Amino acid sequence: MSASSLVSCILGHDSFGKPIDVYSRGGLVRCQPTVSDSHQYFIFLSGNATFVFSSTIEFKFPNVSHFTSSCGKIFVDEIHNSGRVIEYSEQMLKLF
Repeated sequence: MSASSLVSCILGHDSFGKPIDVYSRGGLVRCQPTVSDSHQYFIFLSGNATFVFSSTIEFKFPNVSHFTSSCGKIFVDEIHNSGRVIEYSEQMLKLF
């Protein structure tokens, strides 16, 4: 929902800094994407949360050691998972 709202603003369908209501199976949320002068994107998400899906995916990447965010947290798993999802998506596209 956040990503869709951001893309909507980037494509000019909605304006940065204004709330966007997003409806899903889990209910209504409000997203408010903003962009800084240095072209960094931020999204404020608010609304009810409803559990609709659960899954587990395991990825292994030997070449990535760590990534540190601005708050100092290390997000190794997120980097591994993101890269593997992209690779898998490209492989699946070749099948079709």
